[in-house]
Amino acid sequence: RTYIKETLNINSMSMDAPKIASEILLKDYCAQTKYNPNVVRKWSFTRNTIPLKDVLVGFDPFFQLDIFKNLFEEMRNTNDKFSKEFLFSYKNTNIVLTYGVGGLHSVNENEKYESNEKELVMTSDVASLYPNLIINYKCIRFVEVLLKYANVKTERLIAKHSGEKQKDTLFKLILNAISGLLDSQYSWLYFPEGALRMRLIGQLILTKFIEVCAMKGWKVVSANTDGIEVVIPKEDRELYIQTLDEATKLFNLDLEHKAYDFIYYMNVNNYLAKTDDGDLKKTGIFKTKPPLGDSVDMLIISKALEAFYVKHIDFSEYIRNPDKYDNHIYDYCKSNKIGKDFVVWWNGQIQQQLNRYYFSKKGAYLFKQKHGQGTMQHINVGQPVTLYNNHQQQSWEEYNINYNYYISATQKIIDEIANFNQLKLF
Repeated sequence: RTYIKETLNINSMSMDAPKIASEILLKDYCAQTKYNPNVVRKWSFTRNTIPLKDVLVGFDPFFQLDIFKNLFEEMRNTNDKFSKEFLFSYKNTNIVLTYGVGGLHSVNENEKYESNEKELVMTSDVASLYPNLIINYKCIRFVEVLLKYANVKTERLIAKHSGEKQKDTLFKLILNAISGLLDSQYSWLYFPEGALRMRLIGQLILTKFIEVCAMKGWKVVSANTDGIEVVIPKEDRELYIQTLDEATKLFNLDLEHKAYDFIYYMNVNNYLAKTDDGDLKKTGIFKTKPPLGDSVDMLIISKALEAFYVKHIDFSEYIRNPDKYDNHIYDYCKSNKIGKDFVVWWNGQIQQQLNRYYFSKKGAYLFKQKHGQGTMQHINVGQPVTLYNNHQQQSWEEYNINYNYYISATQKIIDEIANFNQLKLF
């Protein structure tokens, strides 16, 4: 933020990422067009009915299978938005695909896939999917902004290769923030047709990759916005990469390929994977270091899962011995924000609306009571907690943590993944 303020003269100290991106592009746009920034900020655009055939005009996904040709036609004959869920079954692939506002996702519930002597679990992600789609398919309303956005992408690559971290971070922020601004009616960059074009084409391209793999007889097991996971014979690794790279050229995109030792799904947004070169990929409940602003509830469960799956440490041993494994009391904490139409009670006293707490042996129940009503509702049914809004260093014995609560929660996740039946879709 200081870098932005000093180099671009934009007071970004209290701005979020989309606002920073918007102001940077606004400054450049107004410098080119001579418009007054205060006038442009107030611009608003009406969203009328949007035929998706107009949004997709000129785009060809090159589908070969009838199921996907029909999907494309159904999408083209829809207005405003498209959503659909169906089972795609072809050769070795059996996968439930869901299309919607958030992109293409597969339905993965408590599943596990592991590489072995005969098979590899491959993952292939489109590099900078949304930024490239925005540029390739002209998804920004103003030509001047589109050209600047394309230049930012080029400048980011230069900054990244030259090790200029602040520039790299700034350019990445701009590239990633625009997709949300295109869909925000409160932004001068609001362009719902462009947002739809970006998202629909992204889903169709990912579907093309699924089709290519399925037709080769490879087993597609997951899809999530910008990438797919596929189980292939070990000897097909180079053929797999070559095949998908050829498909990617149809859309002027690049894929990044890696092999997994394993991938364990709680669902498509919560999984832990380890690449064959030792890197970990963690999302949702498995993420041990969430980015600033994301939830950090009960990180001890995420850390225990990683210890169990990656380091082969007994998860109950890990949870019960915070000193041994260098954990902190905050790792056991959870936060809960209650709406202002409720009064929050703990230990017979009224509390603030937002509270941090951990599950403890000698705690008290946390309740909420709707204004004007006498009934109190448990916030954590049957589980006493200790409020921890202010840090106070104590011994682990003094904290009186109910380790069994966290062990049970971790055990449940592990059991559900272990009991996955790979034939459940047949």
